[in-house]
Amino acid sequence: MVTLTIRDLTFSYRSAPVLQGLSLEVGEGSVLGLVGPNGSGKTTLIKCIDHILRPKGSILIDDREIARMEIEEIARAIGYVPQSSPPMASFTVFDMVLMGRRSHMGWCVGEEDIAAVARVMKRLNIDGLAMKNFNELSGGQKQKILIARALAQDPAVLLLDEPTSSLDLRHQLEAMEYVRSLVDTTGITVVISIHDLNLAARYCDTMAMMKEGVIAAAGPPARLITAENIREVYGVEARLLDNDGGAPVVVPLRAADAGRS
Repeated sequence: MVTLTIRDLTFSYRSAPVLQGLSLEVGEGSVLGLVGPNGSGKTTLIKCIDHILRPKGSILIDDREIARMEIEEIARAIGYVPQSSPPMASFTVFDMVLMGRRSHMGWCVGEEDIAAVARVMKRLNIDGLAMKNFNELSGGQKQKILIARALAQDPAVLLLDEPTSSLDLRHQLEAMEYVRSLVDTTGITVVISIHDLNLAARYCDTMAMMKEGVIAAAGPPARLITAENIREVYGVEARLLDNDGGAPVVVPLRAADAGRS
């Protein structure tokens, strides 16, 4: 599969800087978790990687600049799951997931495309929804369909922007277990923006804590998740519980400035 490299990335909305000189590398077969408070630039970074936004700096898939790739090449290489989907026409769930095959099949649906859609829907436990109308589903169900659509694309890089935010506890675990299994079996590269530090620590190989458009800290979860980093990045006092040698479990206690006059 591929390595994703970000070098000195900068992006501004008009005159307001959002990303400031970011550099990261995500190896093949690994998951990078982007964490940090609201407004820290996580979603903007993901949109820059997907070439929705046009930043300054370099983003490379292996040794190829994304900015120099054709749109169809980017569509085949990168799968993107946004936080939410705009209202859609009256498509069935199966048709929604099939849209993920667009860059492979052109305008002709083949047996391989049907099989790919069926496979990913079964793995995500949504095959029973195949003939349901997408617009009639719950928010959590829609989010799983969007994940399935991106995975049906068979991308080399998968970008997930807060994919678990609308899911209940069981479906959060199911979605993250599937992503982790996909990475381990295919070598796909994944970048995921996520608020839940404990989910990130459990399923990500590395994490980057973002604050005000910069990387405040980065590294393996077991090293990155400390009371000091959480206080510095989130402004929250937290207790860390031992997790039998893995990354610690975060228990938030209070705002770091609570009680100050």
